[in-house]
Amino acid sequence: LFQHPAAAAPKGLSLVFGQLLYAFTALSAVLLCLVNMQKPFRALFMNEACGTAKAFYKGLFYGIAAIPPVILLSFAANTVTSLLGYESSPQDVFRWLEQDALHTGARYFTLAAIVLLAPVIEEFLFRGILLPCILKGRSFAFAALLSGAYFATVHFHAPSFIPLLSLGMVFAAGYAATGSIVTPIVMHAMFNLAGLVFYGANI
Repeated sequence: LFQHPAAAAPKGLSLVFGQLLYAFTALSAVLLCLVNMQKPFRALFMNEACGTAKAFYKGLFYGIAAIPPVILLSFAANTVTSLLGYESSPQDVFRWLEQDALHTGARYFTLAAIVLLAPVIEEFLFRGILLPCILKGRSFAFAALLSGAYFATVHFHAPSFIPLLSLGMVFAAGYAATGSIVTPIVMHAMFNLAGLVFYGANI
């Protein structure tokens, strides 16, 4: 959970295959839910009252607003982790990107997966499918909290749990604000890109 830096990094092909397997599994779950619900794609994930362009720009706006407080929360969580005597190492994917031996193709694929593939897959799964299911008969706050907890847990990185939980709740709020899955996807992509830039500037 604390992902010690000494842990072995996967080789290029294994890294790419692992990410593709994750994507395939998550998308399969989303498609299975779509078939089970027997509803069209647009009815589940889009909002006719908020067009794609509007949802995109709102995602940019909400994403920019969310980045600074979540970054500060990450600093606080890392500080607490260190005070408790644990080594606050970054998530595995950042350490994998640092490997000099990592093939260029695998490195670029991983960067694209972080900024594009992961936001699309995870937002469809956690906000598009899980959040509405939990929301039935429950308050939005509870649904956002629980779906955010699942989102934080699957990253398997203890120091990032609280920041990712808050981030998941912010993505849920963005989705609720527009009714379009485009909004949290853009927010998620912006945050991941900001995380890459911030981490790259500090290594």
